[in-house]
Amino acid sequence: MNTTIRYWEYYDMKETFDNLYESNQNNEISPNLYDLIISEKNILLAYRTIKSNKGSQTAGVDSFTIDNYKPMDKVAFITLVQNSLMNYNPKAVKRVLIPKPNGDKRLLGIPTMFDRLIQQMIKQIIEPICEAKFYEHSYGFRPLRGTRHAIPNRSLEYCDNRISRYSMVKGKCEILKGFLMASSVHCDHFIPKKQGGTDKYANLRIIHKDIHRLIHAETTQTIDYYLNKYALTSEQVNRVNHYRRACNLKEIIQ
Repeated sequence: MNTTIRYWEYYDMKETFDNLYESNQNNEISPNLYDLIISEKNILLAYRTIKSNKGSQTAGVDSFTIDNYKPMDKVAFITLVQNSLMNYNPKAVKRVLIPKPNGDKRLLGIPTMFDRLIQQMIKQIIEPICEAKFYEHSYGFRPLRGTRHAIPNRSLEYCDNRISRYSMVKGKCEILKGFLMASSVHCDHFIPKKQGGTDKYANLRIIHKDIHRLIHAETTQTIDYYLNKYALTSEQVNRVNHYRRACNLKEIIQ
């Protein structure tokens, strides 16, 4: 099991996060977020998350590391955090210069350990709310996601050429000819790879993801569904059939 999820379940916060996600997906009003932020379980989860981070031994301007909080009584610690948030003022950020491979230095800001804890508490509650509205195929800096999930088993040639193809067609579907929202974009192989197609620019097409399904559909029910959904013209059906012939599939007869 993923470590993050294990922490969520251990501190009994997974259901809370799931409920926040689902309610915001359905455009429902969220419960009192402040109460969730200062809840004992959320505070302890934030502490555990900060503690497991390798930066927990790096002090801010107050010279405190996570070790300064470990001996504290649990109730006293939770009370300290809750009382601090009644009138909270973060401390200054410690400025540190980090060497870069080219010999230059990069400026890094290090918050105090306590400020990091407060940030983590708020992040844990806000994150599932934001996740519910994020683009489905966005992978950077998101929980349980990473660049390795973005384009699985794709070559560098494909990744580079699909961007070039998208730019060339100005973000429009090559069959419908209408502009595509990001969530609807699909980069298709005109000649499928299983039939000898390549990732070269000339073999890639930018199309609506539903039109991709129509191109490869083999049942009458599926074909009729997408034909009716998009009210395709004869010219658009001809374009679809051009792709279907390349895939060795039967043409669609209107």
